[in-house]
Amino acid sequence: MFCYKCGGSMPDSAAVCPQCGAATADAPQPARQPAPPPTTPYSAGPMQPQAYRPPTDGQATASMIFGILSLTCFWGVFGVPAVIFGHMAKSNIRRSMGQLGGDGMAMAGLIMGYISIAVSLVIGFALVVPNLQRARMEESESAAKSTMRKLNTSQVIYATRYSNAGYARNLAALGPGPGGVCSGEGNEAHACLVDSLLGCDVTWCNKGSYSYNLTGADCASQEGCRDYVIVATPIAARGDTRFCSTSDAVLRSQNGGSLRTPPTPAECQSWTPI
Repeated sequence: MFCYKCGGSMPDSAAVCPQCGAATADAPQPARQPAPPPTTPYSAGPMQPQAYRPPTDGQATASMIFGILSLTCFWGVFGVPAVIFGHMAKSNIRRSMGQLGGDGMAMAGLIMGYISIAVSLVIGFALVVPNLQRARMEESESAAKSTMRKLNTSQVIYATRYSNAGYARNLAALGPGPGGVCSGEGNEAHACLVDSLLGCDVTWCNKGSYSYNLTGADCASQEGCRDYVIVATPIAARGDTRFCSTSDAVLRSQNGGSLRTPPTPAECQSWTPI
């Protein structure tokens, strides 16, 4: 060993250094190092499995996109593809047995698509139905005007053919008679100038959406009827315009729907000329 004081070599059993006489007992002792704390063995916890997220079906994404567009920008236009893609996506996801995701997106697209289609149908119905009703009403009114002109022409023919009778007193006089079939040119009682619908034997004759009435006026026993009034009134709620005409052959109209009591020639002439 070595002397702690002079560093000289000395036997391990020497009590003093032979070179400097320093006692080995006086050599300083190294400080004791504290014992290290006991270590706790590492224990790894159980492994947590990583959650598997299947890829989203592309048709489910398309369904949701189309559904959003159908509700925000293009009502009803994209509602149909949203519904189609939504059903296709749900079918694919169901068949994939968990290998495809996006069922919620597909369902959202379906709901938005069906809502947009339903709203579009309601709006379309609200717009189309009144227009159809207006078109039908205009068609009925046009047919009534044509029938009124035909009746005026028939009255002129009747008065020319049966000059002693003047104008026909009612629609039955212009019609074919009870049998509904004309033989030849007819006669003064049934002139066969109009069909059996217009020339019926009752006060009001229905044809199409209108009821018609003809009433002779200024009828003298010797000279017959010198005037008349023809009226066309809509049946029930099929129109709101009635028509009339007298021997002047001017067609006139009045709003107000159905009319059960025909006007006089003077009252008819107060209506608005067409």
